[in-house]
Amino acid sequence: MLSLKNRINSSSKRFKRFGYIKINCIMTINDLNGRSDYELFKNVCSASHSLHHRLPPYRTSDLCARGHPFQLSECATDLHKRSSIVRSLYEYV
Repeated sequence: MLSLKNRINSSSKRFKRFGYIKINCIMTINDLNGRSDYELFKNVCSASHSLHHRLPPYRTSDLCARGHPFQLSECATDLHKRSSIVRSLYEYV
């Protein structure tokens, strides 16, 4: 998986060098994944989204301001930690 990411990143650098991309900064795979994760989480937070029911309940006390109003769930397994919603809850705190 890491070798595929490196190949894609090097291809985008070559595209920039040969003039196919006119952007000043080169986006890496990690940048694109982070941007798409944030957009997905922002869309899921709206009540009309079909995955909104998968979010945890709202926090009852608001002792410190966070990036979202949801309770943080406990991560028991590695598979649970890697799920998109749980990963986004902890990343966009």
